[in-house]
Amino acid sequence: ARPAYPDLDGAPIVDLCAHAHLLAAATGRSRGPAGSSSSAAAAVSESPGGSPPPRVEAIVHAVCDAETLDPAYGSALYRAWERSGPFGDGDDEGASSSASRPSTLRAFGLSPSIAAAADADATLRRLARYVRETRAVAVGVVGLDYDAAGGDEDAKAAQRAFLEGATRLARGEINVDVEPDASATGATTRSSVAADDDDDTAGPSIASGSGSAATEKYRAPSPARPLVLLLRAAGGAEADAHLVAAYRAHRASCLSAGATRAPAAFLSPSPNLLGLVLGGARSFPAGDCVVALSCAVTHAKCAALREVAFDVPMDRVALASECPRFAPSVSLGGGDERSTPAALAHAAAKIAEIKGRGMTPGDVARAAAENARRVLGRGGGV
Repeated sequence: ARPAYPDLDGAPIVDLCAHAHLLAAATGRSRGPAGSSSSAAAAVSESPGGSPPPRVEAIVHAVCDAETLDPAYGSALYRAWERSGPFGDGDDEGASSSASRPSTLRAFGLSPSIAAAADADATLRRLARYVRETRAVAVGVVGLDYDAAGGDEDAKAAQRAFLEGATRLARGEINVDVEPDASATGATTRSSVAADDDDDTAGPSIASGSGSAATEKYRAPSPARPLVLLLRAAGGAEADAHLVAAYRAHRASCLSAGATRAPAAFLSPSPNLLGLVLGGARSFPAGDCVVALSCAVTHAKCAALREVAFDVPMDRVALASECPRFAPSVSLGGGDERSTPAALAHAAAKIAEIKGRGMTPGDVARAAAENARRVLGRGGGV
């Protein structure tokens, strides 16, 4: 028998980082070269187990792999997000209704493990255009991976330069209309929103299903209205310190331009990085930063992440599946070892267990959803 999901007492899941196009491809829910609008939405909301899954209220669909971003690869995944959300080509026959699917919000970045090898200027211009085309809410996943760089100081410097560019992207300071993707055979280019357009236009709401017409006003990113940063560091204390320095500089630029906050989510940070984010008088406000944990926290070997789960305050905790990676330690049934946003119920249960003191999985999921809404700029009741 397939295991049941932990009881969240009606609390929803808000997933701050889901690679929905990769999940749709991995689970075979595709039509043509990439997942259709319903295939990715169904892949993130369906139950892989025998009991009904928790309600997934929203996902931030993060595209940060080279194959999906770069037309030079000729990949079937290229621009797959156009066919996996509200900008897609319609529903598959028999798919779940839009009302039962999570709201899909967008994020674009470049994994820090491959950032050093990228053409930074061209990649950032492309990302800026994708952000504008889809009315994205976040830039990421971006950050530093000094493990990937090894001892190569030039590679580390290139990673830092790309991260600095990503913070400019979050502040709307990258030219959108340069470097069109003429090489993308069959790809649809959307350039209907101009780079300097600060007028209100319709954008997806966290409350709407991925096929819903419900909208909220969208404004182009600017230093005074920065996008959320989805940040990751790997490679030890040096990478942690440099990531925090880059974020601190970004935040200072935003505040000096009149922003009230510079939202960011630190994905599964090390205990050292958590200390830098929370520590002392130089800590970042809860209104700016959350700490997003994946189902990796359920694995006994991830002792450092469990330490973070114990130490992170409840007004900072958030959830990010980073699916299809980081499946929970419990079997999801059918031999499938891929994670889903719904599987974050297991992460919520483990965090509650680690924290103790009568904490329940529903308490964790409810706090994580509220914190995610706050960092995304959406209030409660959405």
